[in-house]
Amino acid sequence: GRAEGDRLLIYIADSIQRLLGENDAGCRIGSDRFIVFTDTKDRTPELCIEQLRNETRKYDSTFEIAFNAGIYIAEDKEMAPGAMIDRAILAQSSIKGSYTVRYNYYKDSLRSDMLSEQEIVGMMASAINDEQFVIYYQPQYNHSNGMLMGAEALVRWDHPEKGLISPGIFIPIFEKNGFITKLDLYVFAHVCAFIRKCIDNNLP
Repeated sequence: GRAEGDRLLIYIADSIQRLLGENDAGCRIGSDRFIVFTDTKDRTPELCIEQLRNETRKYDSTFEIAFNAGIYIAEDKEMAPGAMIDRAILAQSSIKGSYTVRYNYYKDSLRSDMLSEQEIVGMMASAINDEQFVIYYQPQYNHSNGMLMGAEALVRWDHPEKGLISPGIFIPIFEKNGFITKLDLYVFAHVCAFIRKCIDNNLP
């Protein structure tokens, strides 16, 4: 319930407050997300996370409080705090939902992956409208007699500028944002049209 959730948030905030050093700062930035600025000369980020985990274990023995952390080491002292926070959140978001990985360091590759994903998302609607998705048919045979039984429909993205985009890149993104349903319907429609064409041409 909301009251218990608020009680937990207050407990976490108090725990963070107790762990902060003289030159540290911490706050809640919304929902169940907290930010801590700490000097890594005094303690490692891993130690800070472990200390907080130990504190949260004391909250209630009837259930476990699990959390993931994103870590950004501020090498550029002139960087705005907001940009530092964005990088830490990006590192945390990449492992959110994992029960085995508890923390993740920011890497530039995370940012480039995010930008690539945003580019894919930006192109997906026009790709459907422009019929850039191409259906290929992988034949299926009856192995006992060698007869062709049917085919599996496979979709490929043939972008006019980028060429063929691997399904390993766009399928996981579409599954995550729900666009996969539109792509499914697109494939169904094209397969039905293909079957209709076969029927009209008296093909088995």
